[in-house]
Amino acid sequence: MEMIFSLSSLLVIPFWFLMIFLPSWKWTKRILASLWIVAGAAALYATLVLPNVLQIFPAVTNPSLQGIQSLLGTPAGATIARVHFLAFDLFVGRWMYLDS
Repeated sequence: MEMIFSLSSLLVIPFWFLMIFLPSWKWTKRILASLWIVAGAAALYATLVLPNVLQIFPAVTNPSLQGIQSLLGTPAGATIARVHFLAFDLFVGRWMYLDS
């Protein structure tokens, strides 16, 4: 789980690099036009969530501080949360890039 946690950023870093350092480059515009750039992080998220759905579902359908804390307080929970943040942030960052 620690390796997945550490390497998951590699799925999104190239796209953030393009948006931040080469925003006007024609290839950046072409690459970011596709929603598929989020697919890698979203697929990893789904791969991590599906085997743990029975533990996660009750915590997200009826959230409590203690329930979320216990979920995120595990290596698997922290990794799932990190990958969720990476995928969602890239999705929103792409949206902002395209809107600018």
